[in-house]
Amino acid sequence: MSTHLAFAAVLASWELGWDALVGIGTLLLAGATFLLVLRTAALAKSSDADIRAQWRPMILPGQVLFYSGAALQVGIRNGGRGPALYVRAQIEPGGVSPEGWSLGALAAGDKRELRFPTTKPDSATQLLFDYRDLAGRTYSTSITIEVVSDDMRFYDVQLFEDQAVTTLGDSIYPQPGLRDVSPKVRPGLRARLRMMRRSLRGDFEEP
Repeated sequence: MSTHLAFAAVLASWELGWDALVGIGTLLLAGATFLLVLRTAALAKSSDADIRAQWRPMILPGQVLFYSGAALQVGIRNGGRGPALYVRAQIEPGGVSPEGWSLGALAAGDKRELRFPTTKPDSATQLLFDYRDLAGRTYSTSITIEVVSDDMRFYDVQLFEDQAVTTLGDSIYPQPGLRDVSPKVRPGLRARLRMMRRSLRGDFEEP
C-alpha cells in the first residue's frame, strides 16, 4: 500500500512540475510574440518614414536675394525629390504674399523668383511656405533673412512636417461650379456582398 502511495506522490509531483514547465513555456512564447509584434510595428513605421522621405518636397532658398522697385526679390527652389503642391507663401512681418505667384506646383528641382511688395527689411525677416506632397501631407518651410550693415543674407532654414506656418488656408476642391472628379471610396467587402445578394434577388432597395 505504501508503495502505491509513494508512486502516486511521485507521479503527482511530476505532473505539477510538468504543468509549471508548460506554464513557463507559454509565458516565454507570449513574450517572444509580443516582442515580434513590436519589432514588426517598428519596421513598418520605419519603412513608411523612408518611403515618405523619398518623395518629400523641400522648399529651400535659392541664389537670388535683393531689394528693388519697392519689392523684395527672393529665389527659392524645391530641393526635395517630390513635387510641392499648392504652395502658399508669406513674408513676416506684414503677412504679404508674392505678386503673380502661381500656387499650383513646384516640381522637384524647379526654381522660382518671388517678388514680395514690401518695404526694405531693416531687421530680421522670415519667409513662410506651406505645401503638400503627392499623398496630401502638409509640409512647411521657414526661411530667416538677416540684415547686416544694410546687406541681406539667408540666415536659417527650418523644415516642418504635418504643420502649417502661414495664415493662408489650403485649397478647396472642387471650386464652385466644377465637378468633383476625385476617386470615390469603395464600399467594404461586406457591403459589396450585400449589394450583390440584393442584385441577384432583384431587390434594389437601399440598405
